[in-house]
Amino acid sequence: MQFADGQWYYFNSSGIMATGWNADATGSYYFFSTFGAMLSNQWIASNGQWYYLGNSGAMMRNAWIGNYYVGADGMWIPPTPSAPSISDDKYPCPAGATIKGNRSAKGEWIYRVPTGRSYTRTHAEECFATEQEARASGYRRAGD
Repeated sequence: MQFADGQWYYFNSSGIMATGWNADATGSYYFFSTFGAMLSNQWIASNGQWYYLGNSGAMMRNAWIGNYYVGADGMWIPPTPSAPSISDDKYPCPAGATIKGNRSAKGEWIYRVPTGRSYTRTHAEECFATEQEARASGYRRAGD
């Protein structure tokens, strides 16, 4: 691991910067953005599932994160629905991580805030708790 510009990066033995999921020798999983920065303290969507990355960047397992629970495999376990939820948001992010990041039609990495015009139609590829987290992961704010 190397620390640069306020972010952690991992380079394998061939010197290639890691992106996506990577495991360490202890079996802990970490997620690196498309720009190589290790993510932490946030929810991410990966392969259609939600995961939470803790303070160290490691994927949380068998833990409560606010009102949400992740199982032994690190995946969010949704509650059993008791009644339909009334929401206009087709692609919600978990509570505490409501800023949506995704790749635009032009191929740019952008994020949208809940007050944005296109927010409820945005399919989140990553969710962030703050705009600073989104920017640190290489996203820029959408123009709406």
